[in-house]
Amino acid sequence: MKLESVAGIRQGFASLWESVAEGWQRLRESAAGALTRFRPGEHANVPAKGEVDDDFYLPSDGWSMLGGDVFEDERRLVVRLEVPGMDKDGFEIEVGDNFYKSNHAVTLPGETVTWRWTGSNQHNVTFDDPTIGNSATQTAGTFTRTFTPAPSGSSFTYYCTIHGRQAMSGIIEVR
Repeated sequence: MKLESVAGIRQGFASLWESVAEGWQRLRESAAGALTRFRPGEHANVPAKGEVDDDFYLPSDGWSMLGGDVFEDERRLVVRLEVPGMDKDGFEIEVGDNFYKSNHAVTLPGETVTWRWTGSNQHNVTFDDPTIGNSATQTAGTFTRTFTPAPSGSSFTYYCTIHGRQAMSGIIEVR
């Protein structure tokens, strides 16, 4: 009886090990294209580990898993990405001294876009479409807009009235 029990345990363990190995192989094959290297920009403002009072905070070494789906038919190509560290309903555009960083944003209907002033000069966000509303002229703070109910395929151009369209402009595309 004891030999049968040990043989049964061995067989069960071998079966478990085979399942784990097969699952790991499938995960590795399906996720191989999702491993992505991120390099923060010079204005990323990501604090170093020593600057944060949290034992569990580990700044990324630049590698992460990027999840997404792709759909294609004869009329369109749709790519949905899950970007680590970015909420679904959040997209931020930096308003610096005479520039909009990320001046071409693609968002979904109902998502919020935030402009954050980081420079010392006065700027504003003025849309060609007056129904969206414009920001105040300011040197600090934020301005947010939720693009609802914007039909998919809409584009909204904005610019700084102080510096003009040629020097400081951007576009929001709702897809």
